[in-house]
Amino acid sequence: MLNKKQSSTNAKITREIWMQRFRDLRWNVLGLALFLGGLLVYAADTREPGPDVSGTVISLQNGHSEAPKPSKLIVRLDDGVEIIVNESGSVPFYKGKRVLLQQTITKLFGYHRYYFVRYISDN
Repeated sequence: MLNKKQSSTNAKITREIWMQRFRDLRWNVLGLALFLGGLLVYAADTREPGPDVSGTVISLQNGHSEAPKPSKLIVRLDDGVEIIVNESGSVPFYKGKRVLLQQTITKLFGYHRYYFVRYISDN
């Protein structure tokens, strides 16, 4: 039979074990919630096609590191806004030429992204 001192010591140890398990579980649940939240934002942030827009190529943006990165076109749209065209690494650069761009809009945050379609002929 346990005396009072041994009983209280066992209760303290048991309580400490359960508190440690609760703290570990709390961090695991928090990590899982953050992961699932990020996954939800990634999955819900789909793009839907927007209107085609046109503009004029004004310059070329190169990567800043030593590794070869595709260049991006900087285009001034007809409404005066300057944008960077995504994924334009294989597109030839012609300064001052008119371009047709495909605009996409993300559903969740409403970001506008532009992709090169073709150069517009001056005819």
